[in-house]
Amino acid sequence: MYRTEELLPAVDPRFSDLLRRADDLDKDWEHIEGMVYDLQHALDNSTAAQAASYSPMSRTDGLSEGRRNLTRRTVEIVAKRLSVAGVALKIDAEPIVEYFFGFRQRWQENERPAFSCRAVVLRTLELYQDQADALVRKQAALSFAHAFALRHQRNEEMKGCALLEISAGVDPYWSPARFTTSTKDRLRTALRSLGAVFALTELAQADASPLAEAEALISQLEAANWVPERSFRGRAYGVEVRLFQSRIKFLVPRSTVGRLNAFISLHAPEYFDVNRG
Repeated sequence: MYRTEELLPAVDPRFSDLLRRADDLDKDWEHIEGMVYDLQHALDNSTAAQAASYSPMSRTDGLSEGRRNLTRRTVEIVAKRLSVAGVALKIDAEPIVEYFFGFRQRWQENERPAFSCRAVVLRTLELYQDQADALVRKQAALSFAHAFALRHQRNEEMKGCALLEISAGVDPYWSPARFTTSTKDRLRTALRSLGAVFALTELAQADASPLAEAEALISQLEAANWVPERSFRGRAYGVEVRLFQSRIKFLVPRSTVGRLNAFISLHAPEYFDVNRG
């Protein structure tokens, strides 16, 4: 028999909305599959299609890839639902795609798990719901540590604040010079990763949203065409950002540094283990 959702652990009532959304997706997908199979049947019985050697296989092959894409999208929905303080859980969907559609020697054909969006939700929750909080914090800590290369930061101060820096580069073909694409990506990642840590450590003001502030500052930089003006003074979640052509500086209030260090040490201690590279 196919493995069905009844064999999986009971779902926390908090996630009943996920099952309702999955059921809606399943209903729509069943309708799409029905249309494709009806078209295939009609073409199979069409003398004109036979005379033209027209094959409907591209449509049925598309259904197979569509199921995989639907699995990936459903995993994204669950990951967002498992967010902590607005910070989304990052889940690699491919093992779950493999679970439903890959070849497994240990399964007899009639034991292969039946695909549905509801089954994907249940499988993803089975794997992640109990560890989501810890994983979100670990992922955020590692993202922050890598974005700023914390292992290599110098213990420097500027205007009474701890100084964090990331490298930068400019494209000289623009006048005035603009940050390169890789620098823009690096800066976006740095702002979002630091915003996530602020959200998870509750370092921001009660009425503030660190993630929204990060996006607002990114929009401000985009509106300025990513020109590294020395007069620029960006600010998000209490951190001041200054732009230079070769460096981008983040001035972090001393009052928050201890909490940031404690967060990284608690949730990603392996980052500072130099033996791991």
